[in-house]
Amino acid sequence: MFKKFDNYDGVCFFNGLIFYAPVALLIRTQAGVSNATFFMLQALLSLAVFVGEIPTGFITDKIGYKKSIISAQITMLLSRITLLLAFAFHSIWLFVLEAVMEGIGGCLSSGACEAYIYSTYGETAFVKKSAHSANYGTIGFIISTITYVFIYQYFDMDGLLISTIVSGILAVLFAIGLDEKSPCEKGGKNPSLETGNIMELFKNNHSRSIMLTLSIFSVIWILINFFYVEKLTSLGISEEWISGLILGYSLIEMLAEPIVSWGEKVVKTRLFTVFCALSGLAVVMLGILQNKAVSIIVMCITPLLVSVAEYLIVERENKLIDNLNMHENRAASLSAMNMGVNIVEIAALFLSSMFSLAAVKWCFVLAGSILVIISICDKNHK
Repeated sequence: MFKKFDNYDGVCFFNGLIFYAPVALLIRTQAGVSNATFFMLQALLSLAVFVGEIPTGFITDKIGYKKSIISAQITMLLSRITLLLAFAFHSIWLFVLEAVMEGIGGCLSSGACEAYIYSTYGETAFVKKSAHSANYGTIGFIISTITYVFIYQYFDMDGLLISTIVSGILAVLFAIGLDEKSPCEKGGKNPSLETGNIMELFKNNHSRSIMLTLSIFSVIWILINFFYVEKLTSLGISEEWISGLILGYSLIEMLAEPIVSWGEKVVKTRLFTVFCALSGLAVVMLGILQNKAVSIIVMCITPLLVSVAEYLIVERENKLIDNLNMHENRAASLSAMNMGVNIVEIAALFLSSMFSLAAVKWCFVLAGSILVIISICDKNHK
């Protein structure tokens, strides 16, 4: 059903073409930004997302998912241009502005993308379409990871940044071509979402459980994105192998789509329980394993396990919004639930600037253990 490449897949593909991603830290350090300041900038980005979640959620429900996604892509494009200027002029304030702008772009797309998929492709196809579109993003990421070596060799950092800006322009064009199938984009009048309705999300036990789970996933992605290289070096493996590892786990992560397609034939609750438990065990193993071969295997399969579990919990999040009769304000509701995730992410990023390798090891163990506990408790979910 989704084998055909559509405009949303195009947005995901060109968003994945971040040619400077393998040297994102180096771009900042070459411009005079310290490692600690880099993590502070990442925390500032998350703080901007946190502050803007609810307001942009309301805006999305008012103007429509498509217009919000277009606005997000334009904002992200402007942030990439600002990053190029920050690098060129070695300006910390431009780096700060870039982080804030990227945060605003993240706010606008936060609930809008999930709501767009859920409303356009339907409840039954939500997980499959999410995984399918994410695979196009992964393909873009793989292409940019492979080609960045050649672009960097001939055009240096400027070439990487300009190439990413060009891909950002194409993402905007594909966003403009998105279908307008969601009710709020057809001129329908949305009922206002009162503060009491939002508080209902925080009072609901299932909602709190989902927010906790998504928060743990967020921490795990931070550990994967920022500390995999430290894990490699602690095993005595050259950090030059990190690109190969990234390509390896990115290719394996693309198996999420066939897995969730197969999962349509089984009970989704059981599938989530299994993958949540496997994710937790894999993350714990990353914290304690010292064998090189086994560690690399676990490092390659962990992102796949986490991705599948995350797709399933996001589907449950949308179903909860339907059950609470808040579907007309889906984007604002999703943004409200994401606020709890952002708080944990901000704390994790601030602490990341001070973590020693030993502390990171126990972060893996703690995050993985919590996921295992969640999977055990989840057996009671209906």
